[in-house]
Amino acid sequence: MCCRLVPLIVLLSVSAIGVVFPDTREEAISRLRARITEYGEMLLNGWAEAGTPRPGAVKAARLSLLKEPTDLVREAADIGIRQENWNERIGAMGANGILMGFKHEPANPAYRPIMLDLLARDDLTSPRRTRTIVGFLNEYPCRETLLAFMDAAARTQDLDLKEFIVNQATGLLGMELRLDMRSTPLDKAKAFAEFESWFEANKNRIRFNSKGEPRIRGGGAGREVQTLRPEDRARIREDPVCVLRLAHGGLSDEEGGPSELAELNRTCGPALLGAEGSELLSRGLSASGPGPLPLDLQAEMASAQGKYPVMDAILLAAAYVTAYETDPESLELARETLDEFGSPDMPRVLKGEPREVKKKAMVLMDEVLGKGE
Repeated sequence: MCCRLVPLIVLLSVSAIGVVFPDTREEAISRLRARITEYGEMLLNGWAEAGTPRPGAVKAARLSLLKEPTDLVREAADIGIRQENWNERIGAMGANGILMGFKHEPANPAYRPIMLDLLARDDLTSPRRTRTIVGFLNEYPCRETLLAFMDAAARTQDLDLKEFIVNQATGLLGMELRLDMRSTPLDKAKAFAEFESWFEANKNRIRFNSKGEPRIRGGGAGREVQTLRPEDRARIREDPVCVLRLAHGGLSDEEGGPSELAELNRTCGPALLGAEGSELLSRGLSASGPGPLPLDLQAEMASAQGKYPVMDAILLAAAYVTAYETDPESLELARETLDEFGSPDMPRVLKGEPREVKKKAMVLMDEVLGKGE
């Protein structure tokens, strides 16, 4: 009799103390929405910027959201993105960006029309709000996004905001303006006007493929090559060091002047860029002066590079340099290349290549990325 009373006594004791039950899903979502709203208020008040009263608050809020269950953050952000409260909406956009950036979630296609509508209706009186919308839309590279950017750029009177929006637009097209840190407001106004004029004359020719890569209709008849063909691989194997040097010179501005790049392009340009891309680079180098290339040529080159798997060519060249070269400078170039361009696509790129090439390339890539420790 006495023994049977023990469970009841324990139960009564626990009840008296009070049991803390976990949140229901609805309660957890509600709690996250409140935190996301606070996060959005920080972003709109510029707390992420140096010199603000609490510059570390945004980082702390971001890290705390990262520790929450992904499915709950996703649902709370989805609700917030659809709200009229701008603090919550901006915070939700930031939370969704955290999931894409740190959890590698794909961009939700349902958000594109929402963001396009927000930007179209934006009165552009809050630069931070506009920058957030534009930055969010940048995850949806397509013709509609580009048109929305150019519409907003034309409507704003804020030169800094205009520069930000135009830079996002040119980025979608793989182009850049003739601007640097020394550019005056007048220089910027002229560059914006030049690009807006070019865009107005060419906007009906601009298209994006399913991968979000820009194409200029009528800008070249070459067919798109999605993967490296046997003949492409053979060209890369002939001189992989040249391919890497051209990649760094042509894509990262690390090599010498136009004459050196022209020689590299003659030697291995088709291996890195494809025949059409190499021919356009040759034209660009012939016409180049200080600063970026003319806008028409930039657009053609961006369109041509999208028709050839340039990144695959770079990775394959790095693998062959790693496997067979002994020159320290070339090996260091391969290391730098993998550090800058290394990606999970390497096993796919190396499919069908000799075992020794695969082994040495993967070992170096793991080392560069810090996985070998």
